Amino acid sequence: LKLPGRADRGHCLGAMPAGAAAGDGAALATGSPQACAQQGCTTNQMTMASSREMPLIGSPSQGSRLLRPLVPGGVRSSVIALCATALGTGVLSMPLAMQTSGLVAGWAMLLLATGMVALSGDVLVRCSHEQEQKTRGQDEATACGGAGLEEGPMPGRTVLPPPASPGTASLAASQVRSWNFLLELHIGPRAGLLLEAIVCLFGCGVSTMYFVFMYQFTDGILRSQFSHDIQVSHSILALVFSACVLPLSLPTSLGNMQWLTVFVFSVIAGVIVLLLVGLGTCHGPSEPLSWLNVSARGLLKSFCLFIFAHMYHMNLYTVYAGLCPPHTWGRTFPLQRDVADLVRMRRSLRSAALSNFALVAVLSSAGTALWKGTTMGNVMSNFTKQTCRPDVMVASVIMQVALILSASFCIPLNMVQTRASLLTLLGAAFGERTRDRLGQAPLRHLLTTCMILGLAFLASELADVASIIGVLSGTLGTALMFMLPAFFYQRSGLDIKRPFRRNATLTALAVSSIAGLTNVILTVLKV
Repeated sequence: LKLPGRADRGHCLGAMPAGAAAGDGAALATGSPQACAQQGCTTNQMTMASSREMPLIGSPSQGSRLLRPLVPGGVRSSVIALCATALGTGVLSMPLAMQTSGLVAGWAMLLLATGMVALSGDVLVRCSHEQEQKTRGQDEATACGGAGLEEGPMPGRTVLPPPASPGTASLAASQVRSWNFLLELHIGPRAGLLLEAIVCLFGCGVSTMYFVFMYQFTDGILRSQFSHDIQVSHSILALVFSACVLPLSLPTSLGNMQWLTVFVFSVIAGVIVLLLVGLGTCHGPSEPLSWLNVSARGLLKSFCLFIFAHMYHMNLYTVYAGLCPPHTWGRTFPLQRDVADLVRMRRSLRSAALSNFALVAVLSSAGTALWKGTTMGNVMSNFTKQTCRPDVMVASVIMQVALILSASFCIPLNMVQTRASLLTLLGAAFGERTRDRLGQAPLRHLLTTCMILGLAFLASELADVASIIGVLSGTLGTALMFMLPAFFYQRSGLDIKRPFRRNATLTALAVSSIAGLTNVILTVLKV
């Protein structure tokens, strides 16, 4: 998109068809359809006014944007939500991914994984926006007639129904920004159920992995502080951690959990600091550091493990549909609401990919350099009294407690979409009335309790986190991140006039799909 600069914003807002009254620009700038109608605005100006949907008021002079309070649905909140959903405690397996292929090849796999994830996320958002545009009919698509997508000025559109409440996207827009809408559009009215099953299973698998991590952290803390032989039943831990996680899993919106995502992000940063301190204080193995370990199996395993560290796709459309209106001083304010949301969501995805890349790169490199060939699937398990100083061990215990809390926060972040998908499946099986009743308290709370208890007790029987990650990223992750985006993109009209770009995108997504499926087959066969 070609975005106007701040100096041009007044001209952009006043860019009206010939014959429009001078006062139309003022009415339009207020974002009020009623004021615009009273001054005799054209249909396009009414579209621009109604699509802005009460923009957020504020001034960039009030302080740095980075220091401004987080707003649910804002760009920074969206980036943090995406990063926290993708990272979580799963990043503790990333040093093993780096060690498997060596530092040089590992960095190459991390760069490749980051690029592929950013590509697939961008494809999903653009495909959704294309369908949202088609629902708008035949009126201009942007507030500055002429600014549009890369393919050129967009054809005219008609406006979607106005929102039910101020400051939120319209119901029609929220429905388009979903996995279900795209699948049912391209395959059939029941195709969305398959995707809901994938999302539900994936969310359950990720939550199970978090519970396994929590049990491992607890075992490590007890052994380091009391006795190496101490063992607490994981069934008891399942009950304890379920009681801790349940209250956080009851909200129905990610916007209510923005501070949980900030905490998760902070804990991952703390783990990175601990590993960097350990480089100078802990005694790792004396073997040389592996710089390049080129083997097809090792590269494939590293690629899929790194893919898991960027797996925010399950909540991608939840974040997209929950974007708040742009600020009046923002560069996207002059654009029509759906176009502004597209720009801000793509910006959020790029920022999330770069943030994840930076965190994973530092964490995995530090962990590999410290523990070399002894790197475990949970890198925190490498910190022992025999290898680290007492003060480092104290810091390690503190970080493991923080990681337990972090995992407790990551489970609710995944539970939002998982529960929504399960409710959709139950509605298809037993009727919409049943789904609506289960979606309301107290039945929703009862359903959430059963889900969390079931996953917690399942995790008490499992131990190999790396295998869980490998299976998840190779099956459900591959479907969400590569196979379905490739299918949607192939069926869309995106980049039709750019055949090289279109073919390259489809090829990249197809190759990534094959790599993911191959890795899970080899993991199951224990090759």
